[in-house]
Amino acid sequence: MSKHFDIIGEINDIEVIARDHGVDARHRLNRTYDHRERVSGRRSMSRYVRCRKNDTFFKDDLAETFADLTVGQVYKQMALYPEEADSGMVRVIDGSGEPYLYPADYFEPLLIRGGDRPSNQQLTIRLDEITRGVLHAEAVATKKSISALLREWIDERLDLPENDD
Repeated sequence: MSKHFDIIGEINDIEVIARDHGVDARHRLNRTYDHRERVSGRRSMSRYVRCRKNDTFFKDDLAETFADLTVGQVYKQMALYPEEADSGMVRVIDGSGEPYLYPADYFEPLLIRGGDRPSNQQLTIRLDEITRGVLHAEAVATKKSISALLREWIDERLDLPENDD
């Protein structure tokens, strides 16, 4: 049974929401098709920066701190719009989960200097029994530990900083 559609106007802001096995495939689409680049024409950029300061000033006097910036915390930097390029600002997704402009000197690039990235940090996550079982099965099938499998997936999914030798 075919469906008939009439196009009644210009089609804008097209976003693929399902492919392959449906909505569950959305994360693969986000990696394949960068929505920001397609819709806005902005160059895709995914970089991480570390917050160096979060002070705010009013007439050269310290007023307070930006509540959604924590000194030492890593934030994802987003691409600027063309009109913002010479503003001396950077756009980061701050603690609110939204992208905002902040002074560029409030951040430093997140780079790994020399050698391998140290792996001495531990992260604990809570999973339901089925998800943990599936992770275990995937790890066994690939002859890796669950930790190694998850690190591999993270490397594939995230645009992590490269070593700067």
